[in-house]
This record gives sequence, structure tokens and C-alpha cells, in this order.
Amino acid sequence: MTTVAAKTAKVKLVAVQIPAALQVLIDKYTNGVAIEAPVEKMFERFNVRVAPFDSERISLFEGLYVESPDDVPPVFVEELPDGRLLDLDGRTREKAAKNLKLKTIRALIFKNVTEADRTLIASLANLGGSRDMKQPDLKLTFDNLLNAGVTAPQIKAAYAGTLPKRTIYDALQISSRDRRKKIVRLARKDVANGMSVENAAKLRGIKVAKLRAAIAGGGDSAKMDGSNQMFQGVAGELGLKFKNFKQSLTKTATGWMEKHGCDELETDNVTALYAKARKHAKEILVLVDEAEQKFKNHVQN
Repeated sequence: MTTVAAKTAKVKLVAVQIPAALQVLIDKYTNGVAIEAPVEKMFERFNVRVAPFDSERISLFEGLYVESPDDVPPVFVEELPDGRLLDLDGRTREKAAKNLKLKTIRALIFKNVTEADRTLIASLANLGGSRDMKQPDLKLTFDNLLNAGVTAPQIKAAYAGTLPKRTIYDALQISSRDRRKKIVRLARKDVANGMSVENAAKLRGIKVAKLRAAIAGGGDSAKMDGSNQMFQGVAGELGLKFKNFKQSLTKTATGWMEKHGCDELETDNVTALYAKARKHAKEILVLVDEAEQKFKNHVQN
């Protein structure tokens, strides 16, 4: 177990005991020895964190890599057949190393990891410490595990002893429910596209009676075709995300007023402050337009 002293009062690294389930995976996929690995070959493909990069932690690791690199825990990466190194845990450390243009950093090399175990390694490595996994992170993790074919009992067993039972139960309950709904939506779409109910149920691994009930039920929504059903689900999810985003923006604007009232806001140039906010809003619209065009191109191809 490595203890690392933080260089800032805002962010601290906390030494944590490796969960037993993670140690099993380390023993299974590595030789247990950290080596100096090339930073340029490291890349990120997936993440178990809902929140984006933490700039303060990136700065913290930049300082540690300069002042005391031996105090920085090794990143977990998987060596792929093409020689690239897939991040399993340590994307913030990798980002800091790339900012510093470091050639190598210490890494524990995993090989031939299954998709489910990649998620397990990444999530178990993030438990505890100074930036513990939150409920949305756990739901994202459990979603990925269920999609990879891991069963609910297996998930409970993997995290037993590392998380409170209630925490596991709540996150798994939501993920399992969402997965069941997703499977039914996909099966209904299959039927709407001409597949028989029996074949659609077999394809998606659900009971024929359950699929028939889903098609027969739902009131007016049952009259919609499969594509509209899928659109309703996506639109509802997008609406919820936008609602949360709007609440976040409102909270930020309110925070500006509160900070100004406490003489803590770094600027009194209100016009420039809100002009910057409008600029970011326009950038979001541009990103939406670009994403739409990419999706259209994908559908056409």
C-alpha cells in the first residue's frame, strides 16, 4: 500500500487497501510487477466515471511526477495485440504525464483481459481513496457489466465487502430495471421490423409471453411502431439529461451571485461573464449539429 502526500490543500491522495476481488484480477492478468511503460502508447477507450476529468487532480499529479515520481501509484493498462496500452485505471495520471511530455511512467501491464473484467478492474481500482465512486458511477459500471453478460448475483459477489450492501442493491436495482426495459424495447423494434414474436424473444433472451404482453400493453404507445418506441425512450432520457444540465447551469448562475455577495467572485465584469456563458452555449449547439451530421453519415453508410 502506497502513501502519497498531497501538494495542495484542495486535493489529497489517500492510501487504500486493494480490494480482494481486485487482487484476484491482478494475479490473473499480470505478473504483479510495475514497469516503466511508454506514455505515447497509452489511450482511453472507456471509463467508469460519469464526471469529466478533474483539473485539480491533473495538476496534483503533474506536481508529483516532477517532485516525487516514485510516490505516484502505477497506472493499470492492458497491452493490446497492436502494442497499444489501453487505460484500465489511471487516465488522470496519464493525462498529467502527457501534459508534461513524459516518455514513460510506472504501469502494471495486464494482458488478454475480458470486457467484463476490464470494467471490474477499473471500478474496483477506483473504490475508496480521495475520489470514491458515486452512485451514478456505480450505475454506469453495473450497466457495463450487465451488458457484458455478468449476472446480478456475480456483481453482488464481486463487490461484497468493498461496498455497503444497500449501495450495491440500489445501483444494481436501477441498472437491472433499465436493462430489462432496453431488452424489451429492442425486441419490440425487432417485431416492428418484421421479425416474429417468437424469434424476437429468442434473440433477446426474454420469454415470449412477456414480449406479447409488452406489445399488447402500454395504451396509446402500443400503437406506435418500433422506431417511434425507441425515439420515445431516447427523447425521454435526453429530456432528463437536459433537465439536470439546466439545473446545473441555474445553480452556477446563482453561485455567481452568492460569490459576488461574499466578495469572492474574481470579476465584476458581469457583461463579459455572461458573454462567455453565451459563447459556450453556442459551442454546445455546434457540437449537437456536428453529432447529428456524424449520425446521419453513420446511418447512410
